[in-house]
Amino acid sequence: MVGKSQKEQGARYTGIIRPRGWRGESQRHAMSSRGILTKREEDQYKRYADALGAYLVSIGAFSVAGESKYFKTDSTGIPIQEDMIANPKYFRENKGITWKIIWLTPKEYEEAIERGFRQEDLLLRGRTDTIPPGMTVREFRIHPSHLQKIIGIMKKTKVSMPFLRYHVGRSPHTDQINAYFDQEGHYRVVAADVLGERQVPVFVEYPVRQKYFDEVELYMTPLIRKKVRGGS
Repeated sequence: MVGKSQKEQGARYTGIIRPRGWRGESQRHAMSSRGILTKREEDQYKRYADALGAYLVSIGAFSVAGESKYFKTDSTGIPIQEDMIANPKYFRENKGITWKIIWLTPKEYEEAIERGFRQEDLLLRGRTDTIPPGMTVREFRIHPSHLQKIIGIMKKTKVSMPFLRYHVGRSPHTDQINAYFDQEGHYRVVAADVLGERQVPVFVEYPVRQKYFDEVELYMTPLIRKKVRGGS
């Protein structure tokens, strides 16, 4: 979680102060469903979410403004990324990390993660068989029984948006310092596709400095590069 000084900097940058005891969107919903949050606390969170949404639109964080039928457009459910959303200037200036929320078709999202996985295999492991030849990333990674559970959840409530992470640091896959790719939300994207959603919001995290961006862009599809560099 973010320390007190960082929270203060975020509030100074954005003018938005998070409710006391903030633990991330996914934790808030779990607390609310169990009746842990009072009506007053729920109202505080709603005011925060509304203010944050207006702020994101004002700084151009969305490549396309809009709402999603199945996804929240202000949360990934990951605490560190929720802090990035609330305090973008702090992370850009002090951590060298920036982000953008873009809209992709389910097919474009799957093309992005297939590119990331295959490129990572090639660059970090000298192999290309994590996704077997002749199989799509959906055929390899998605299990029908679990997909049906996710579809059932998304029919009832909005879920956190998926993310693509392009990072330079200690890779969780090789334990070495290098550029690497990570993602979360493939099942949710496929479920949205089955439910008829044409585009989904995607949180894309990537480094600010050009030399690091040059390293991670090897993992990006041309469309992702275009969108994070200012295209729609």
